[in-house]
Amino acid sequence: MGPAVVQERRVGDVMKRPGEVGQDFDAYAKAWADQNYEMEAGYSASGLVRDSSSTGVRNPGDEWGDLDALREQYRKLVDRLRLPASLSVLEIGAGGGRSTVALLDVLGDRVTRYHVIDVAEAFVETLRGRVSRELDIHIVSDVDVSMIESSSVDLVLSQSAWSHINLYDQYRYLRDLRRVLKKGAPIVVNGQFLLGAADDWTWNRFRRRVGQSERQVEGVYHEFTSIAAMVEMLSRLGYRDITMFSHGFIARRGDLVGTKHHPSLPQGLTYRYRSSLDLWSADGRAIDAALPPRGPDRPSTLQSRLPSRLRGVASAARANAGRARRSVKRRVAARRQH
Repeated sequence: MGPAVVQERRVGDVMKRPGEVGQDFDAYAKAWADQNYEMEAGYSASGLVRDSSSTGVRNPGDEWGDLDALREQYRKLVDRLRLPASLSVLEIGAGGGRSTVALLDVLGDRVTRYHVIDVAEAFVETLRGRVSRELDIHIVSDVDVSMIESSSVDLVLSQSAWSHINLYDQYRYLRDLRRVLKKGAPIVVNGQFLLGAADDWTWNRFRRRVGQSERQVEGVYHEFTSIAAMVEMLSRLGYRDITMFSHGFIARRGDLVGTKHHPSLPQGLTYRYRSSLDLWSADGRAIDAALPPRGPDRPSTLQSRLPSRLRGVASAARANAGRARRSVKRRVAARRQH
């Protein structure tokens, strides 16, 4: 007798609140053992590719990525972030605990307190069964970090969960997390679907979700957004040191800012970009980027910040350089004529 097949159910609205996403994952966790899941390994023209040779899928959520690879990724990430010797961690959407196990293996006794916020009770039961140390687990039905002390958290992590939070609630989390994060403490989001990065995994997931929506087929909720949207959201909320990746971001809590009316930003938004978290963790390198793109009506951010006197010197230097280039071209042309 083969594995049970979950029948596709039809729904009317693809927008889901946290509690409804929790119901999705409760159902997913309860039916997990019957599905005989194999490790997700990418996308092909025929759809999602699974690795049948992998033996690492033992608990719900393990099919989303290899635990050993995640542990190594976190080892490099922790070194790059320069976290304090002892720290309090908040994980959003721990699910079956794959990311929790990996991070605790890396941090060990450095962790003084580990908070988990999740929406799926059935999924969290797996987490409780596989992590032996004490965790502060909070099951919520809406965006809620009220149970955590102000300025007490040294690191926020969300692994493979942020894409299941609708964009409005992503904003609410980022807004409210500022209270619980210590100033300068990082938030790390990995596993986000960002259109505009030319990534085949995100694009094909998006295409698949459109097909499900058109057929009104129920599936686990996925949110899609863009690098530009996330950069503006983080910047408007006062986060700094923003580094974007094709599947997520790292940012640090800066000064608290208001959330009411915000003026336009004529100098735009600056951030850094690297294609993957792995590459950035290895060497810390990323390119400077800005939104919206710079043009004749918006000078570079660096130039705009220069005092007017220095801007005049810089402008004169550019003009002199231009005249010198034109003079050289004229002399070269004259020699050729002779």
